[in-house]
Amino acid sequence: MRSETEAAAEWKRIASRHPDALGGLSLQVAKVDLAGKGIFYRVQGNGADETRAKSICAQLRAQNVGCVVVRP
Repeated sequence: MRSETEAAAEWKRIASRHPDALGGLSLQVAKVDLAGKGIFYRVQGNGADETRAKSICAQLRAQNVGCVVVRP
């Protein structure tokens, strides 16, 4: 996403479409500088251990939603 506002809106959209997978998680926005491309904001769900995060990603990927487990 190009702004924190867009990231928050995307989280709200995804969380409402996938409440079983994302319920209980909170939004975390990670600001990243992609050299030559600019600043982007990554949408991350916060509040799951690694095992649960992998399970959530598997559920989301099965529904064609991109997901990557990020370690703290």
